[in-house]
Amino acid sequence: MITTLLKFVACSGILLLVYHLMLKSKAIYRFNRFFLLASVVFALLVPFVTVKVHQNVVEVVAPVKEQVVVISEAVEQTISTPDVKVETPVNYGYAITLGVYCLVTGMLLFRFAKNIYHISQTAKRNVNIKYKQGYIVLIKQQLTPHTFFNRIFLNEEDYYHDKITDQVFQHELAHARQWHSADVVFIELVQVFCWFSPFVPFYKKAIQLNHEFLADEAVLQGDADVTSYQYQLLNSAGSLSGLSVASQFNYSLTKKRLIMMTRKTSTLSAVLSKAAIFTVMAAAFIVFCNAVDVSLPKQVADLKKALTNVVQDTTRQDTFPKVIATKYPEYPYSKEGVSEQLLNEYHTMVDKQIVWYNAHKFGPVLGADTARLRTIYSHMSKEQQKEQRLVFQYVGMPLAPSRPTAALFQSFKNERQYGVWLNDKHINNSELDKYKASDIGQYFISRLAKTAINYNKYKYQVNLATVDYYKEYCKKAIAGRYNSIMITRSRP
Repeated sequence: MITTLLKFVACSGILLLVYHLMLKSKAIYRFNRFFLLASVVFALLVPFVTVKVHQNVVEVVAPVKEQVVVISEAVEQTISTPDVKVETPVNYGYAITLGVYCLVTGMLLFRFAKNIYHISQTAKRNVNIKYKQGYIVLIKQQLTPHTFFNRIFLNEEDYYHDKITDQVFQHELAHARQWHSADVVFIELVQVFCWFSPFVPFYKKAIQLNHEFLADEAVLQGDADVTSYQYQLLNSAGSLSGLSVASQFNYSLTKKRLIMMTRKTSTLSAVLSKAAIFTVMAAAFIVFCNAVDVSLPKQVADLKKALTNVVQDTTRQDTFPKVIATKYPEYPYSKEGVSEQLLNEYHTMVDKQIVWYNAHKFGPVLGADTARLRTIYSHMSKEQQKEQRLVFQYVGMPLAPSRPTAALFQSFKNERQYGVWLNDKHINNSELDKYKASDIGQYFISRLAKTAINYNKYKYQVNLATVDYYKEYCKKAIAGRYNSIMITRSRP
């Protein structure tokens, strides 16, 4: 969250600087209004935008290597997450910071609502006169003419004694017609909730000044004389003030308004400035959005498909144990299948492998027979392959990335509950104190069967891989995903 707030502050500050350098002095007031409002919205939203970045990786098919996997019924590898209650320590710093933010925001929101209520009550308590697309509100207080939405607030004595010129009426009516008050209310609300940003008050001043330029432009597009209008501004500036959250005259703004009334901006300069602004915003989007590298998950294929599956052969009459494996690519087969003679040869070599296993108590021997077995198996039909006791398949894609929650990671330290392997090495549970949940790139939990050797020591085996170790594992797994493994469906 802190990163998001810092991105908002930095992005809004850069765009405001760009406005002052490239747009403020140019007479393109409508575009400036759009840019100022869009900049605030852009800075608020862009830290929450996530962009997926893909990196093109040339995939190389590695030579076929044989491995032997014998599935045992001793361990039931059911991926699960046990219910473990862990007390999470309270982050008092975060709680205090959140409390301070809510307190200040609440006070500012109350002040904003109070100002809006004061303006609405002022309009209700005084005389309202219909005037073109708005209303004139006559008040006894001495203040400069100002507008809030379609209400133009004027001094009652000045109005009845014709001290307010037509140019002033046109100026304030332009504020009402162009809905400048909506911009002011918007930036006021942004300031309420983003009071921690030092740039929001400067946005507010820039927006209000641009409103005055727009209203002056509307007056001068009529029959008003520029010099006469400028004298009126000088006479009106300086001593009086208007209601909060309303467009108003101010002597500090008058000088800038007088300068901008006579300034012209060429079409070429305006076009180049707008093009440069959009280029800057595109660059800001790239810098401040959340870029996520998804090249690895893309190579691993869809995450849901890459998750482990329970595969069970139901084509034989025998009851075979469940095999926990990754999603395998389909192994080669032929529609015609192989002859009865080749099937007999295959079965003879399988029996030879079983004799070797019974004598040595480990997997089938590797060698010329294995290569011959693989060749015959790859030419069998799907139906023939399903009938074999010894089968081949590809290693397949690596397991998908996963990260435990902080609470779950903390529970792994319970040695009565978990046996821990980190980066394929058995470690003491206490060694996890050197790590945190964000250091883990992949994990899975296996429930031990009651017949397992370590069942009385712990109930779950958790395998963890650090982020760097997992990345290296993925590279190797992807490079060797078409390596063959030879599997016996049950212990011979």
